[in-house]
Amino acid sequence: MDILDDMDMFEDSPSGITVGNPLESELQASSSTHAEVAESSKERNPVKDHLLKQLNEVEDRIEGKKKEIEESCALQDKILRNFSSRAFYGSNSSSDSDSDLFTITGEPIVKRRKSKRSKEQPLIVKDTWQHIIDEKWIVGVVLQNTCNQNLFDLDALIAIKDVQEVHGISAFWSKSPKSFWRRTDFCEAGTSSEIAATIVVDLPRFTGSPTAQLFGTITYELDGVQMQTLIPTLTLDVDRVLKGDHDLNVFCESNGDANTARDKKIQAILAVKSMSIDKMIDFKLNEPLIEDLKDLLDKIGFTEILPKVFTGRNSHMDRCILELKSASHLKCRSVIYTRSVSQLNMLLHLLRKVLPKETSVVCKTIVEAEDVLKALEDELNSYLKPEYAFEIQKARAKSDLLINEFQNSCTIHRFSE
Repeated sequence: MDILDDMDMFEDSPSGITVGNPLESELQASSSTHAEVAESSKERNPVKDHLLKQLNEVEDRIEGKKKEIEESCALQDKILRNFSSRAFYGSNSSSDSDSDLFTITGEPIVKRRKSKRSKEQPLIVKDTWQHIIDEKWIVGVVLQNTCNQNLFDLDALIAIKDVQEVHGISAFWSKSPKSFWRRTDFCEAGTSSEIAATIVVDLPRFTGSPTAQLFGTITYELDGVQMQTLIPTLTLDVDRVLKGDHDLNVFCESNGDANTARDKKIQAILAVKSMSIDKMIDFKLNEPLIEDLKDLLDKIGFTEILPKVFTGRNSHMDRCILELKSASHLKCRSVIYTRSVSQLNMLLHLLRKVLPKETSVVCKTIVEAEDVLKALEDELNSYLKPEYAFEIQKARAKSDLLINEFQNSCTIHRFSE
């Protein structure tokens, strides 16, 4: 077959078949495949899908942790509310649990029948006051026992805003049947019992602020359970200090309100007592009449501010208090509160001048030598445990106070042979 026949054969072939370059066709097919792959890559990126999957997992984990934190916070709040309620109000009679144990979900372990709850604090704060004496900030808290049981182990814990360390002393005072206020460490049962707490701290420096705030709580024990009562926040302002609003005044006038004047005098007496040393003295008189004693005390510059309570009028006897405990034909007994041993001795010399010559005045020895030796022994034993720094400090302070008190109380004054 010649070339012409071949050409005629191709001309007679169907019209759908074309003749082209094979290489060109292959290139076109390859370009089409790459386009499809590119388009498929745009629609589905495995790296992106993997990252999105990890992101979703992280978000799920974050949400799970948030829920766990919320549940933990709710459980923590529940437990804190339970503990706080028990500290302020005692055992919760309406609690549905017989113990303080909870499961991991916060449910009480032991159930019991609910009963009505009484939200009354056994020890409540009735009033607060504050005075400034000799660069000391004295805070008073008037308390009342509302339950029918005695409260023991009374203590006051305080803190001052922006002050790292607070140094001071606290004391509790109860009113005796004879209307004298004496130191105590427990509060008697009954709503009629009166008790007051005094706290003496260094006067704040007012470096960064013209005001100082004191926060505190009164702790005590009821039926073997430690409980507490919050002290309302007390604020000391520089302007009020400079105006003399917190100055001490034991000679407060009534101005028509005898009860208010009496309360202010009691506050002043307690403030003085909280910073004083106290000594009991006995002396004999031929005629121990109250009026005669008043005349004798008036001669040495003492004025009666409350029944059987006298205080000095002049600067030397300032903030010196004498309480007449008893008077009989056998002896008169008094308690003297003075700022120092020197002031105590000066008062005794003044009494010697006005009392009859045959009268003897004796200062009672309150602290025994055995108490001092025991305190020193405890202090030495505390040094054997250097890791307990607080116990060492506590033992040292106790021994120092007892030694000082023992030295003061050993002085016996006899004015007649």
